[in-house]
Amino acid sequence: MIRVISVILLSMISVFASATQYTGTGNIVRLVSIPGGDNRDYIAVYNFTSAGNCPVSSGLVIAKIQTSASGNRVYSLALAAKVSGKQVKLVVDNALKNDEGFCYVKSLEFVE
Repeated sequence: MIRVISVILLSMISVFASATQYTGTGNIVRLVSIPGGDNRDYIAVYNFTSAGNCPVSSGLVIAKIQTSASGNRVYSLALAAKVSGKQVKLVVDNALKNDEGFCYVKSLEFVE
């Protein structure tokens, strides 16, 4: 019994240890709304040198926006930033991914 509990605790620790947040600050290059499904909207932001196992190409990371009340706020903030040309700080967490392998937005904020 103790061995089983030890294995469970060690696996939980390794899962939490692999969850890392990555941050990039830049302009929103693309803001996309795809109707007809949950968690399909996304933003693309430059200036990511690394995002763990979240897909990054030439410094560009694509982060999915979750379909939820908080996702609606993220989309609204992203739209305001895109229209105004303001930079944002995007945080992704490589433990928060959809079934396609794209990371979700962990947080998004204006950069002054």
